[in-house]
Amino acid sequence: MVNTMAVKFSTKGYNVGTIEISTKLDESEAKNVGLESDMDMIKMLATTGFCKMKFTVAGTPDDVYDIGVLLSDSGDTVEFGAVTYTSDGPVAISGSFAIASHKLTCAVSVDALTS
Repeated sequence: MVNTMAVKFSTKGYNVGTIEISTKLDESEAKNVGLESDMDMIKMLATTGFCKMKFTVAGTPDDVYDIGVLLSDSGDTVEFGAVTYTSDGPVAISGSFAIASHKLTCAVSVDALTS
């Protein structure tokens, strides 16, 4: 069976879970990335408080992230966040998973950290 979903989960090779999103995310809107039932796996990963995430944020050029994020189950949503270093300097990444119209959505924000 071929997985055609935009969100994929894995624990192979790591002692923590991985969420891989193939849909290119946009900072201006939440995107559909999976099924409503996928939220169960994300909530399970959130009980550990940490996972790896792989995703792309649309831009010129696109920004590709493969980072560790902190997770927090907030009831209807699961929030995530991290600070990482890019070629443009350090950035804060925050986002959330939610259910909208029986689909799993993901919203993300990337903010430059300046002194």
